[in-house]
Amino acid sequence: MENKLYYLQGLRGIAAFIVMLKHLQLTFAENLLTELMLFLETHSNSWLVTHFVYAGINIFFNGELAVFIFWFLSAYVISIKLYTIDSRPYLTQAFSKRYVRLAIPVLASILLAYSLISLGLMFNQEYAQNLPGNDSKWINQYYTFSPDIILAIKSGLWDTFFALNEEEYNPVLWTINPELYGSLLCFLIYGIFGRNKLRFYFYFIVAIVALLLLKYWLVTFILGHILCAAQFSAAQSPIYKVFSAIFKNQRLNILYFICLLILGGLYNYFSFFYIPISALIVTVILYSKKIQRLLENNYLIWLGKISFSLYLIHFPIICSYSCDAYL
Repeated sequence: MENKLYYLQGLRGIAAFIVMLKHLQLTFAENLLTELMLFLETHSNSWLVTHFVYAGINIFFNGELAVFIFWFLSAYVISIKLYTIDSRPYLTQAFSKRYVRLAIPVLASILLAYSLISLGLMFNQEYAQNLPGNDSKWINQYYTFSPDIILAIKSGLWDTFFALNEEEYNPVLWTINPELYGSLLCFLIYGIFGRNKLRFYFYFIVAIVALLLLKYWLVTFILGHILCAAQFSAAQSPIYKVFSAIFKNQRLNILYFICLLILGGLYNYFSFFYIPISALIVTVILYSKKIQRLLENNYLIWLGKISFSLYLIHFPIICSYSCDAYL
């Protein structure tokens, strides 16, 4: 189990790094990927070549896909203990502490942003004003309000989790609301159904309803929980048998993984496209020893350890230190 957590930790670190790269690209080269697509369309007579090359580059900047991978990993990892230890004490403890475990680092990131604004150390507005006129200045929309410590604390403890906050001290926190509700739902449905053999039918019904309601984050959490339940259930589970048959060939797993990365680099044309892509990427990794060994690199494991911190603080740092360094 430790090795499994190590390579999942490496994957989480890569996902956090991709989100940071996306925000750096939007800040300092906002039109880069659009211009890349136009260049490829102009100089290539093949639709396939154009999108293949674009996808191969865009996968390193696809923050949206990385967020879906985050959600899927969260559902999978928090569900592991439900199926490997005496789950009832863990279930009660995890459910009661989930909000606190998220709220403390979230509040810390917001107080960091508040401090930078109060000290006049946010330079994204000044940076945007110095951009050439033909740039769309994506970074210009942030930190246009006056700081308020009460609103900052309220944002960290309440708005981020339960309400829409117009004064965004940290825009990346939009993912935290789904993170809280998705993880609590995983605990709740396990608390209701436990290891009942009929639970998979309920899981799929919930996933279909969530898909129809366009709650794509919820579908991702349900699928992550289903995968964990299937892997740690009895070997007679139909889902376990299907996965074992599909992913038993290690060489094919490498091919699957490469194809999924290319698909993951494509634009999210269908809104829900990244749900199956993120789920399949994690699933292939779970069944591929070679990919696991790559992700167990010490640097990636370290990146995984700091991934949540990196995710929470990178945006205020970009708007302060990075923009100031550019100026």
